[in-house]
Amino acid sequence: MNNYNSLGAVIAGINGTAVHRLAQTRELVSQQAQKEFMRLEILMGTQKSHFAYRLAWDNTTIERIPFLPLHRRDLVSAEEGNRTFVGPNLERINWRKFEIMGDVIVGIQRSQGTPYPTITRNLDMQRLILDGKFSKDDDELYERSIQLERPGVGESRKRFNWFQR
Repeated sequence: MNNYNSLGAVIAGINGTAVHRLAQTRELVSQQAQKEFMRLEILMGTQKSHFAYRLAWDNTTIERIPFLPLHRRDLVSAEEGNRTFVGPNLERINWRKFEIMGDVIVGIQRSQGTPYPTITRNLDMQRLILDGKFSKDDDELYERSIQLERPGVGESRKRFNWFQR
């Protein structure tokens, strides 16, 4: 579905401490699924300023949802990294700054112009999402993770054991 924003969120969740440490659970995942996940991690990786994602984004002509944190960062970088006025007396507008920002915005606008095909409603999935109780507390998630899999060899129960003396 080319929903890069949700893909980024799922990858961040799986790579979070509470889930990433679940080695025994990860062993239950098929090799094919692990390979596919690695491919998606490469796509959304930060290497070369998100080169793989930017390439995929630029070459996707069908429906797509942008990875908003990156596009927002691009806008902030353009704003903070470029002067609005240039010249000896700061009397000229720096149009290049606005061109960079415009490129980001136009890319997002283009993605809005390609509608998704009609997706049939899945009431079970809707109920699962709307009725789910999801914690945003990292400590609570980590404690739940410890309940699922006890710490392995070399893994301390403390999340940040490198701060201890």
